[in-house]
Amino acid sequence: MPGQPFPSSDRDGRPLPSPGVKVAPDAPGMNRTWLAPLSALLLLLTLPAASLRGADPDSKPLVLAPEVFAPEKLGLVLTAPLKFPRYYMGSRRNDLPLKPLLQRGALLFRTSSILGGGMKALGISCEYCHPGGSTNSKLNIPGLTSKPGSADITHHFWNPDNEDGQFSPSDILSLRGVRYTSPYGRDGREASLRAHTRMAIVTLDGPEPDPADVDALTAYIRSFEFLPNPYLDRFGGLTAKASSAALRGEEIFRKPMLGMGGYSCATCHPPLSHFTDNRHHDVYSGRMLDTPTLLGALNTGPYYHDGRFESLGQVVLAYDAVFHLGLTDQERGDLTEYLEAVGYEEDPFGSPAGED
Repeated sequence: MPGQPFPSSDRDGRPLPSPGVKVAPDAPGMNRTWLAPLSALLLLLTLPAASLRGADPDSKPLVLAPEVFAPEKLGLVLTAPLKFPRYYMGSRRNDLPLKPLLQRGALLFRTSSILGGGMKALGISCEYCHPGGSTNSKLNIPGLTSKPGSADITHHFWNPDNEDGQFSPSDILSLRGVRYTSPYGRDGREASLRAHTRMAIVTLDGPEPDPADVDALTAYIRSFEFLPNPYLDRFGGLTAKASSAALRGEEIFRKPMLGMGGYSCATCHPPLSHFTDNRHHDVYSGRMLDTPTLLGALNTGPYYHDGRFESLGQVVLAYDAVFHLGLTDQERGDLTEYLEAVGYEEDPFGSPAGED
């Protein structure tokens, strides 16, 4: 039942993915206090911010106006180029200039100055974990990461006051469409995106932020859009472009399951509501967690709250096992193809479909 951990194997005895590599006890003379920052530094040296997801050569640089929002006026140290990919935000999608409040938020999103601890020392900004508002699936800091795309944010590297003595990495969530996916935080502790933005800054050992900065950063994050998906219509249903397997998978997704108490996958991920019910559930995680959207999920792995699943197919296999759904191999394949169709999104750093 929910509240218990995932079993180690499915009904056929096949092993299920585990949370990832555990950190071994420190060897004599080894100090994790410097190990993680050193690993992060090596990461930054080998993966510049602009290279994490690729840059759009046609993107336009941010025009700063009025002058008061220039970086030197704010005392900011930028850690990433100020360029916007297509479909980055609604204003950029319509080729409209950013308003001053969003300009300020864009600068804050790309600077480590508002953060603290190891992040500020190494120049890690919000953009590093959320490039283009999406997920940095390549983030890999030995000692803090179980699998690329996850990080243990309760390690004292980020904030000494948050150290819990456990290796508990979480996958990095996308910020696209975040204004539709409340509550915020993995456990949904914040109903307000503004409150969550402020909490994220201080949790990462940053000083109490200026309220004006919180307003600007929140406004900027709220502007991230879900990317276009040619396989979905405006009501969350599949279009004629979807495969026959995905269409069969859609029927399974909406079908009430005895192993789920008569509920369906669509109960917690309703297509008409951006594939999230905006509620909390304990799905064999041992604690209540908010329901993530499935939109854009194809590019936001690893999956599950601790990043133990590397693919959507592994998620389907595990849920089939723990809820005793009794799906056939074809049904699991169909459901996986449906989730991949729902999770598809146009390349955030590329041109929209049909354009050069």
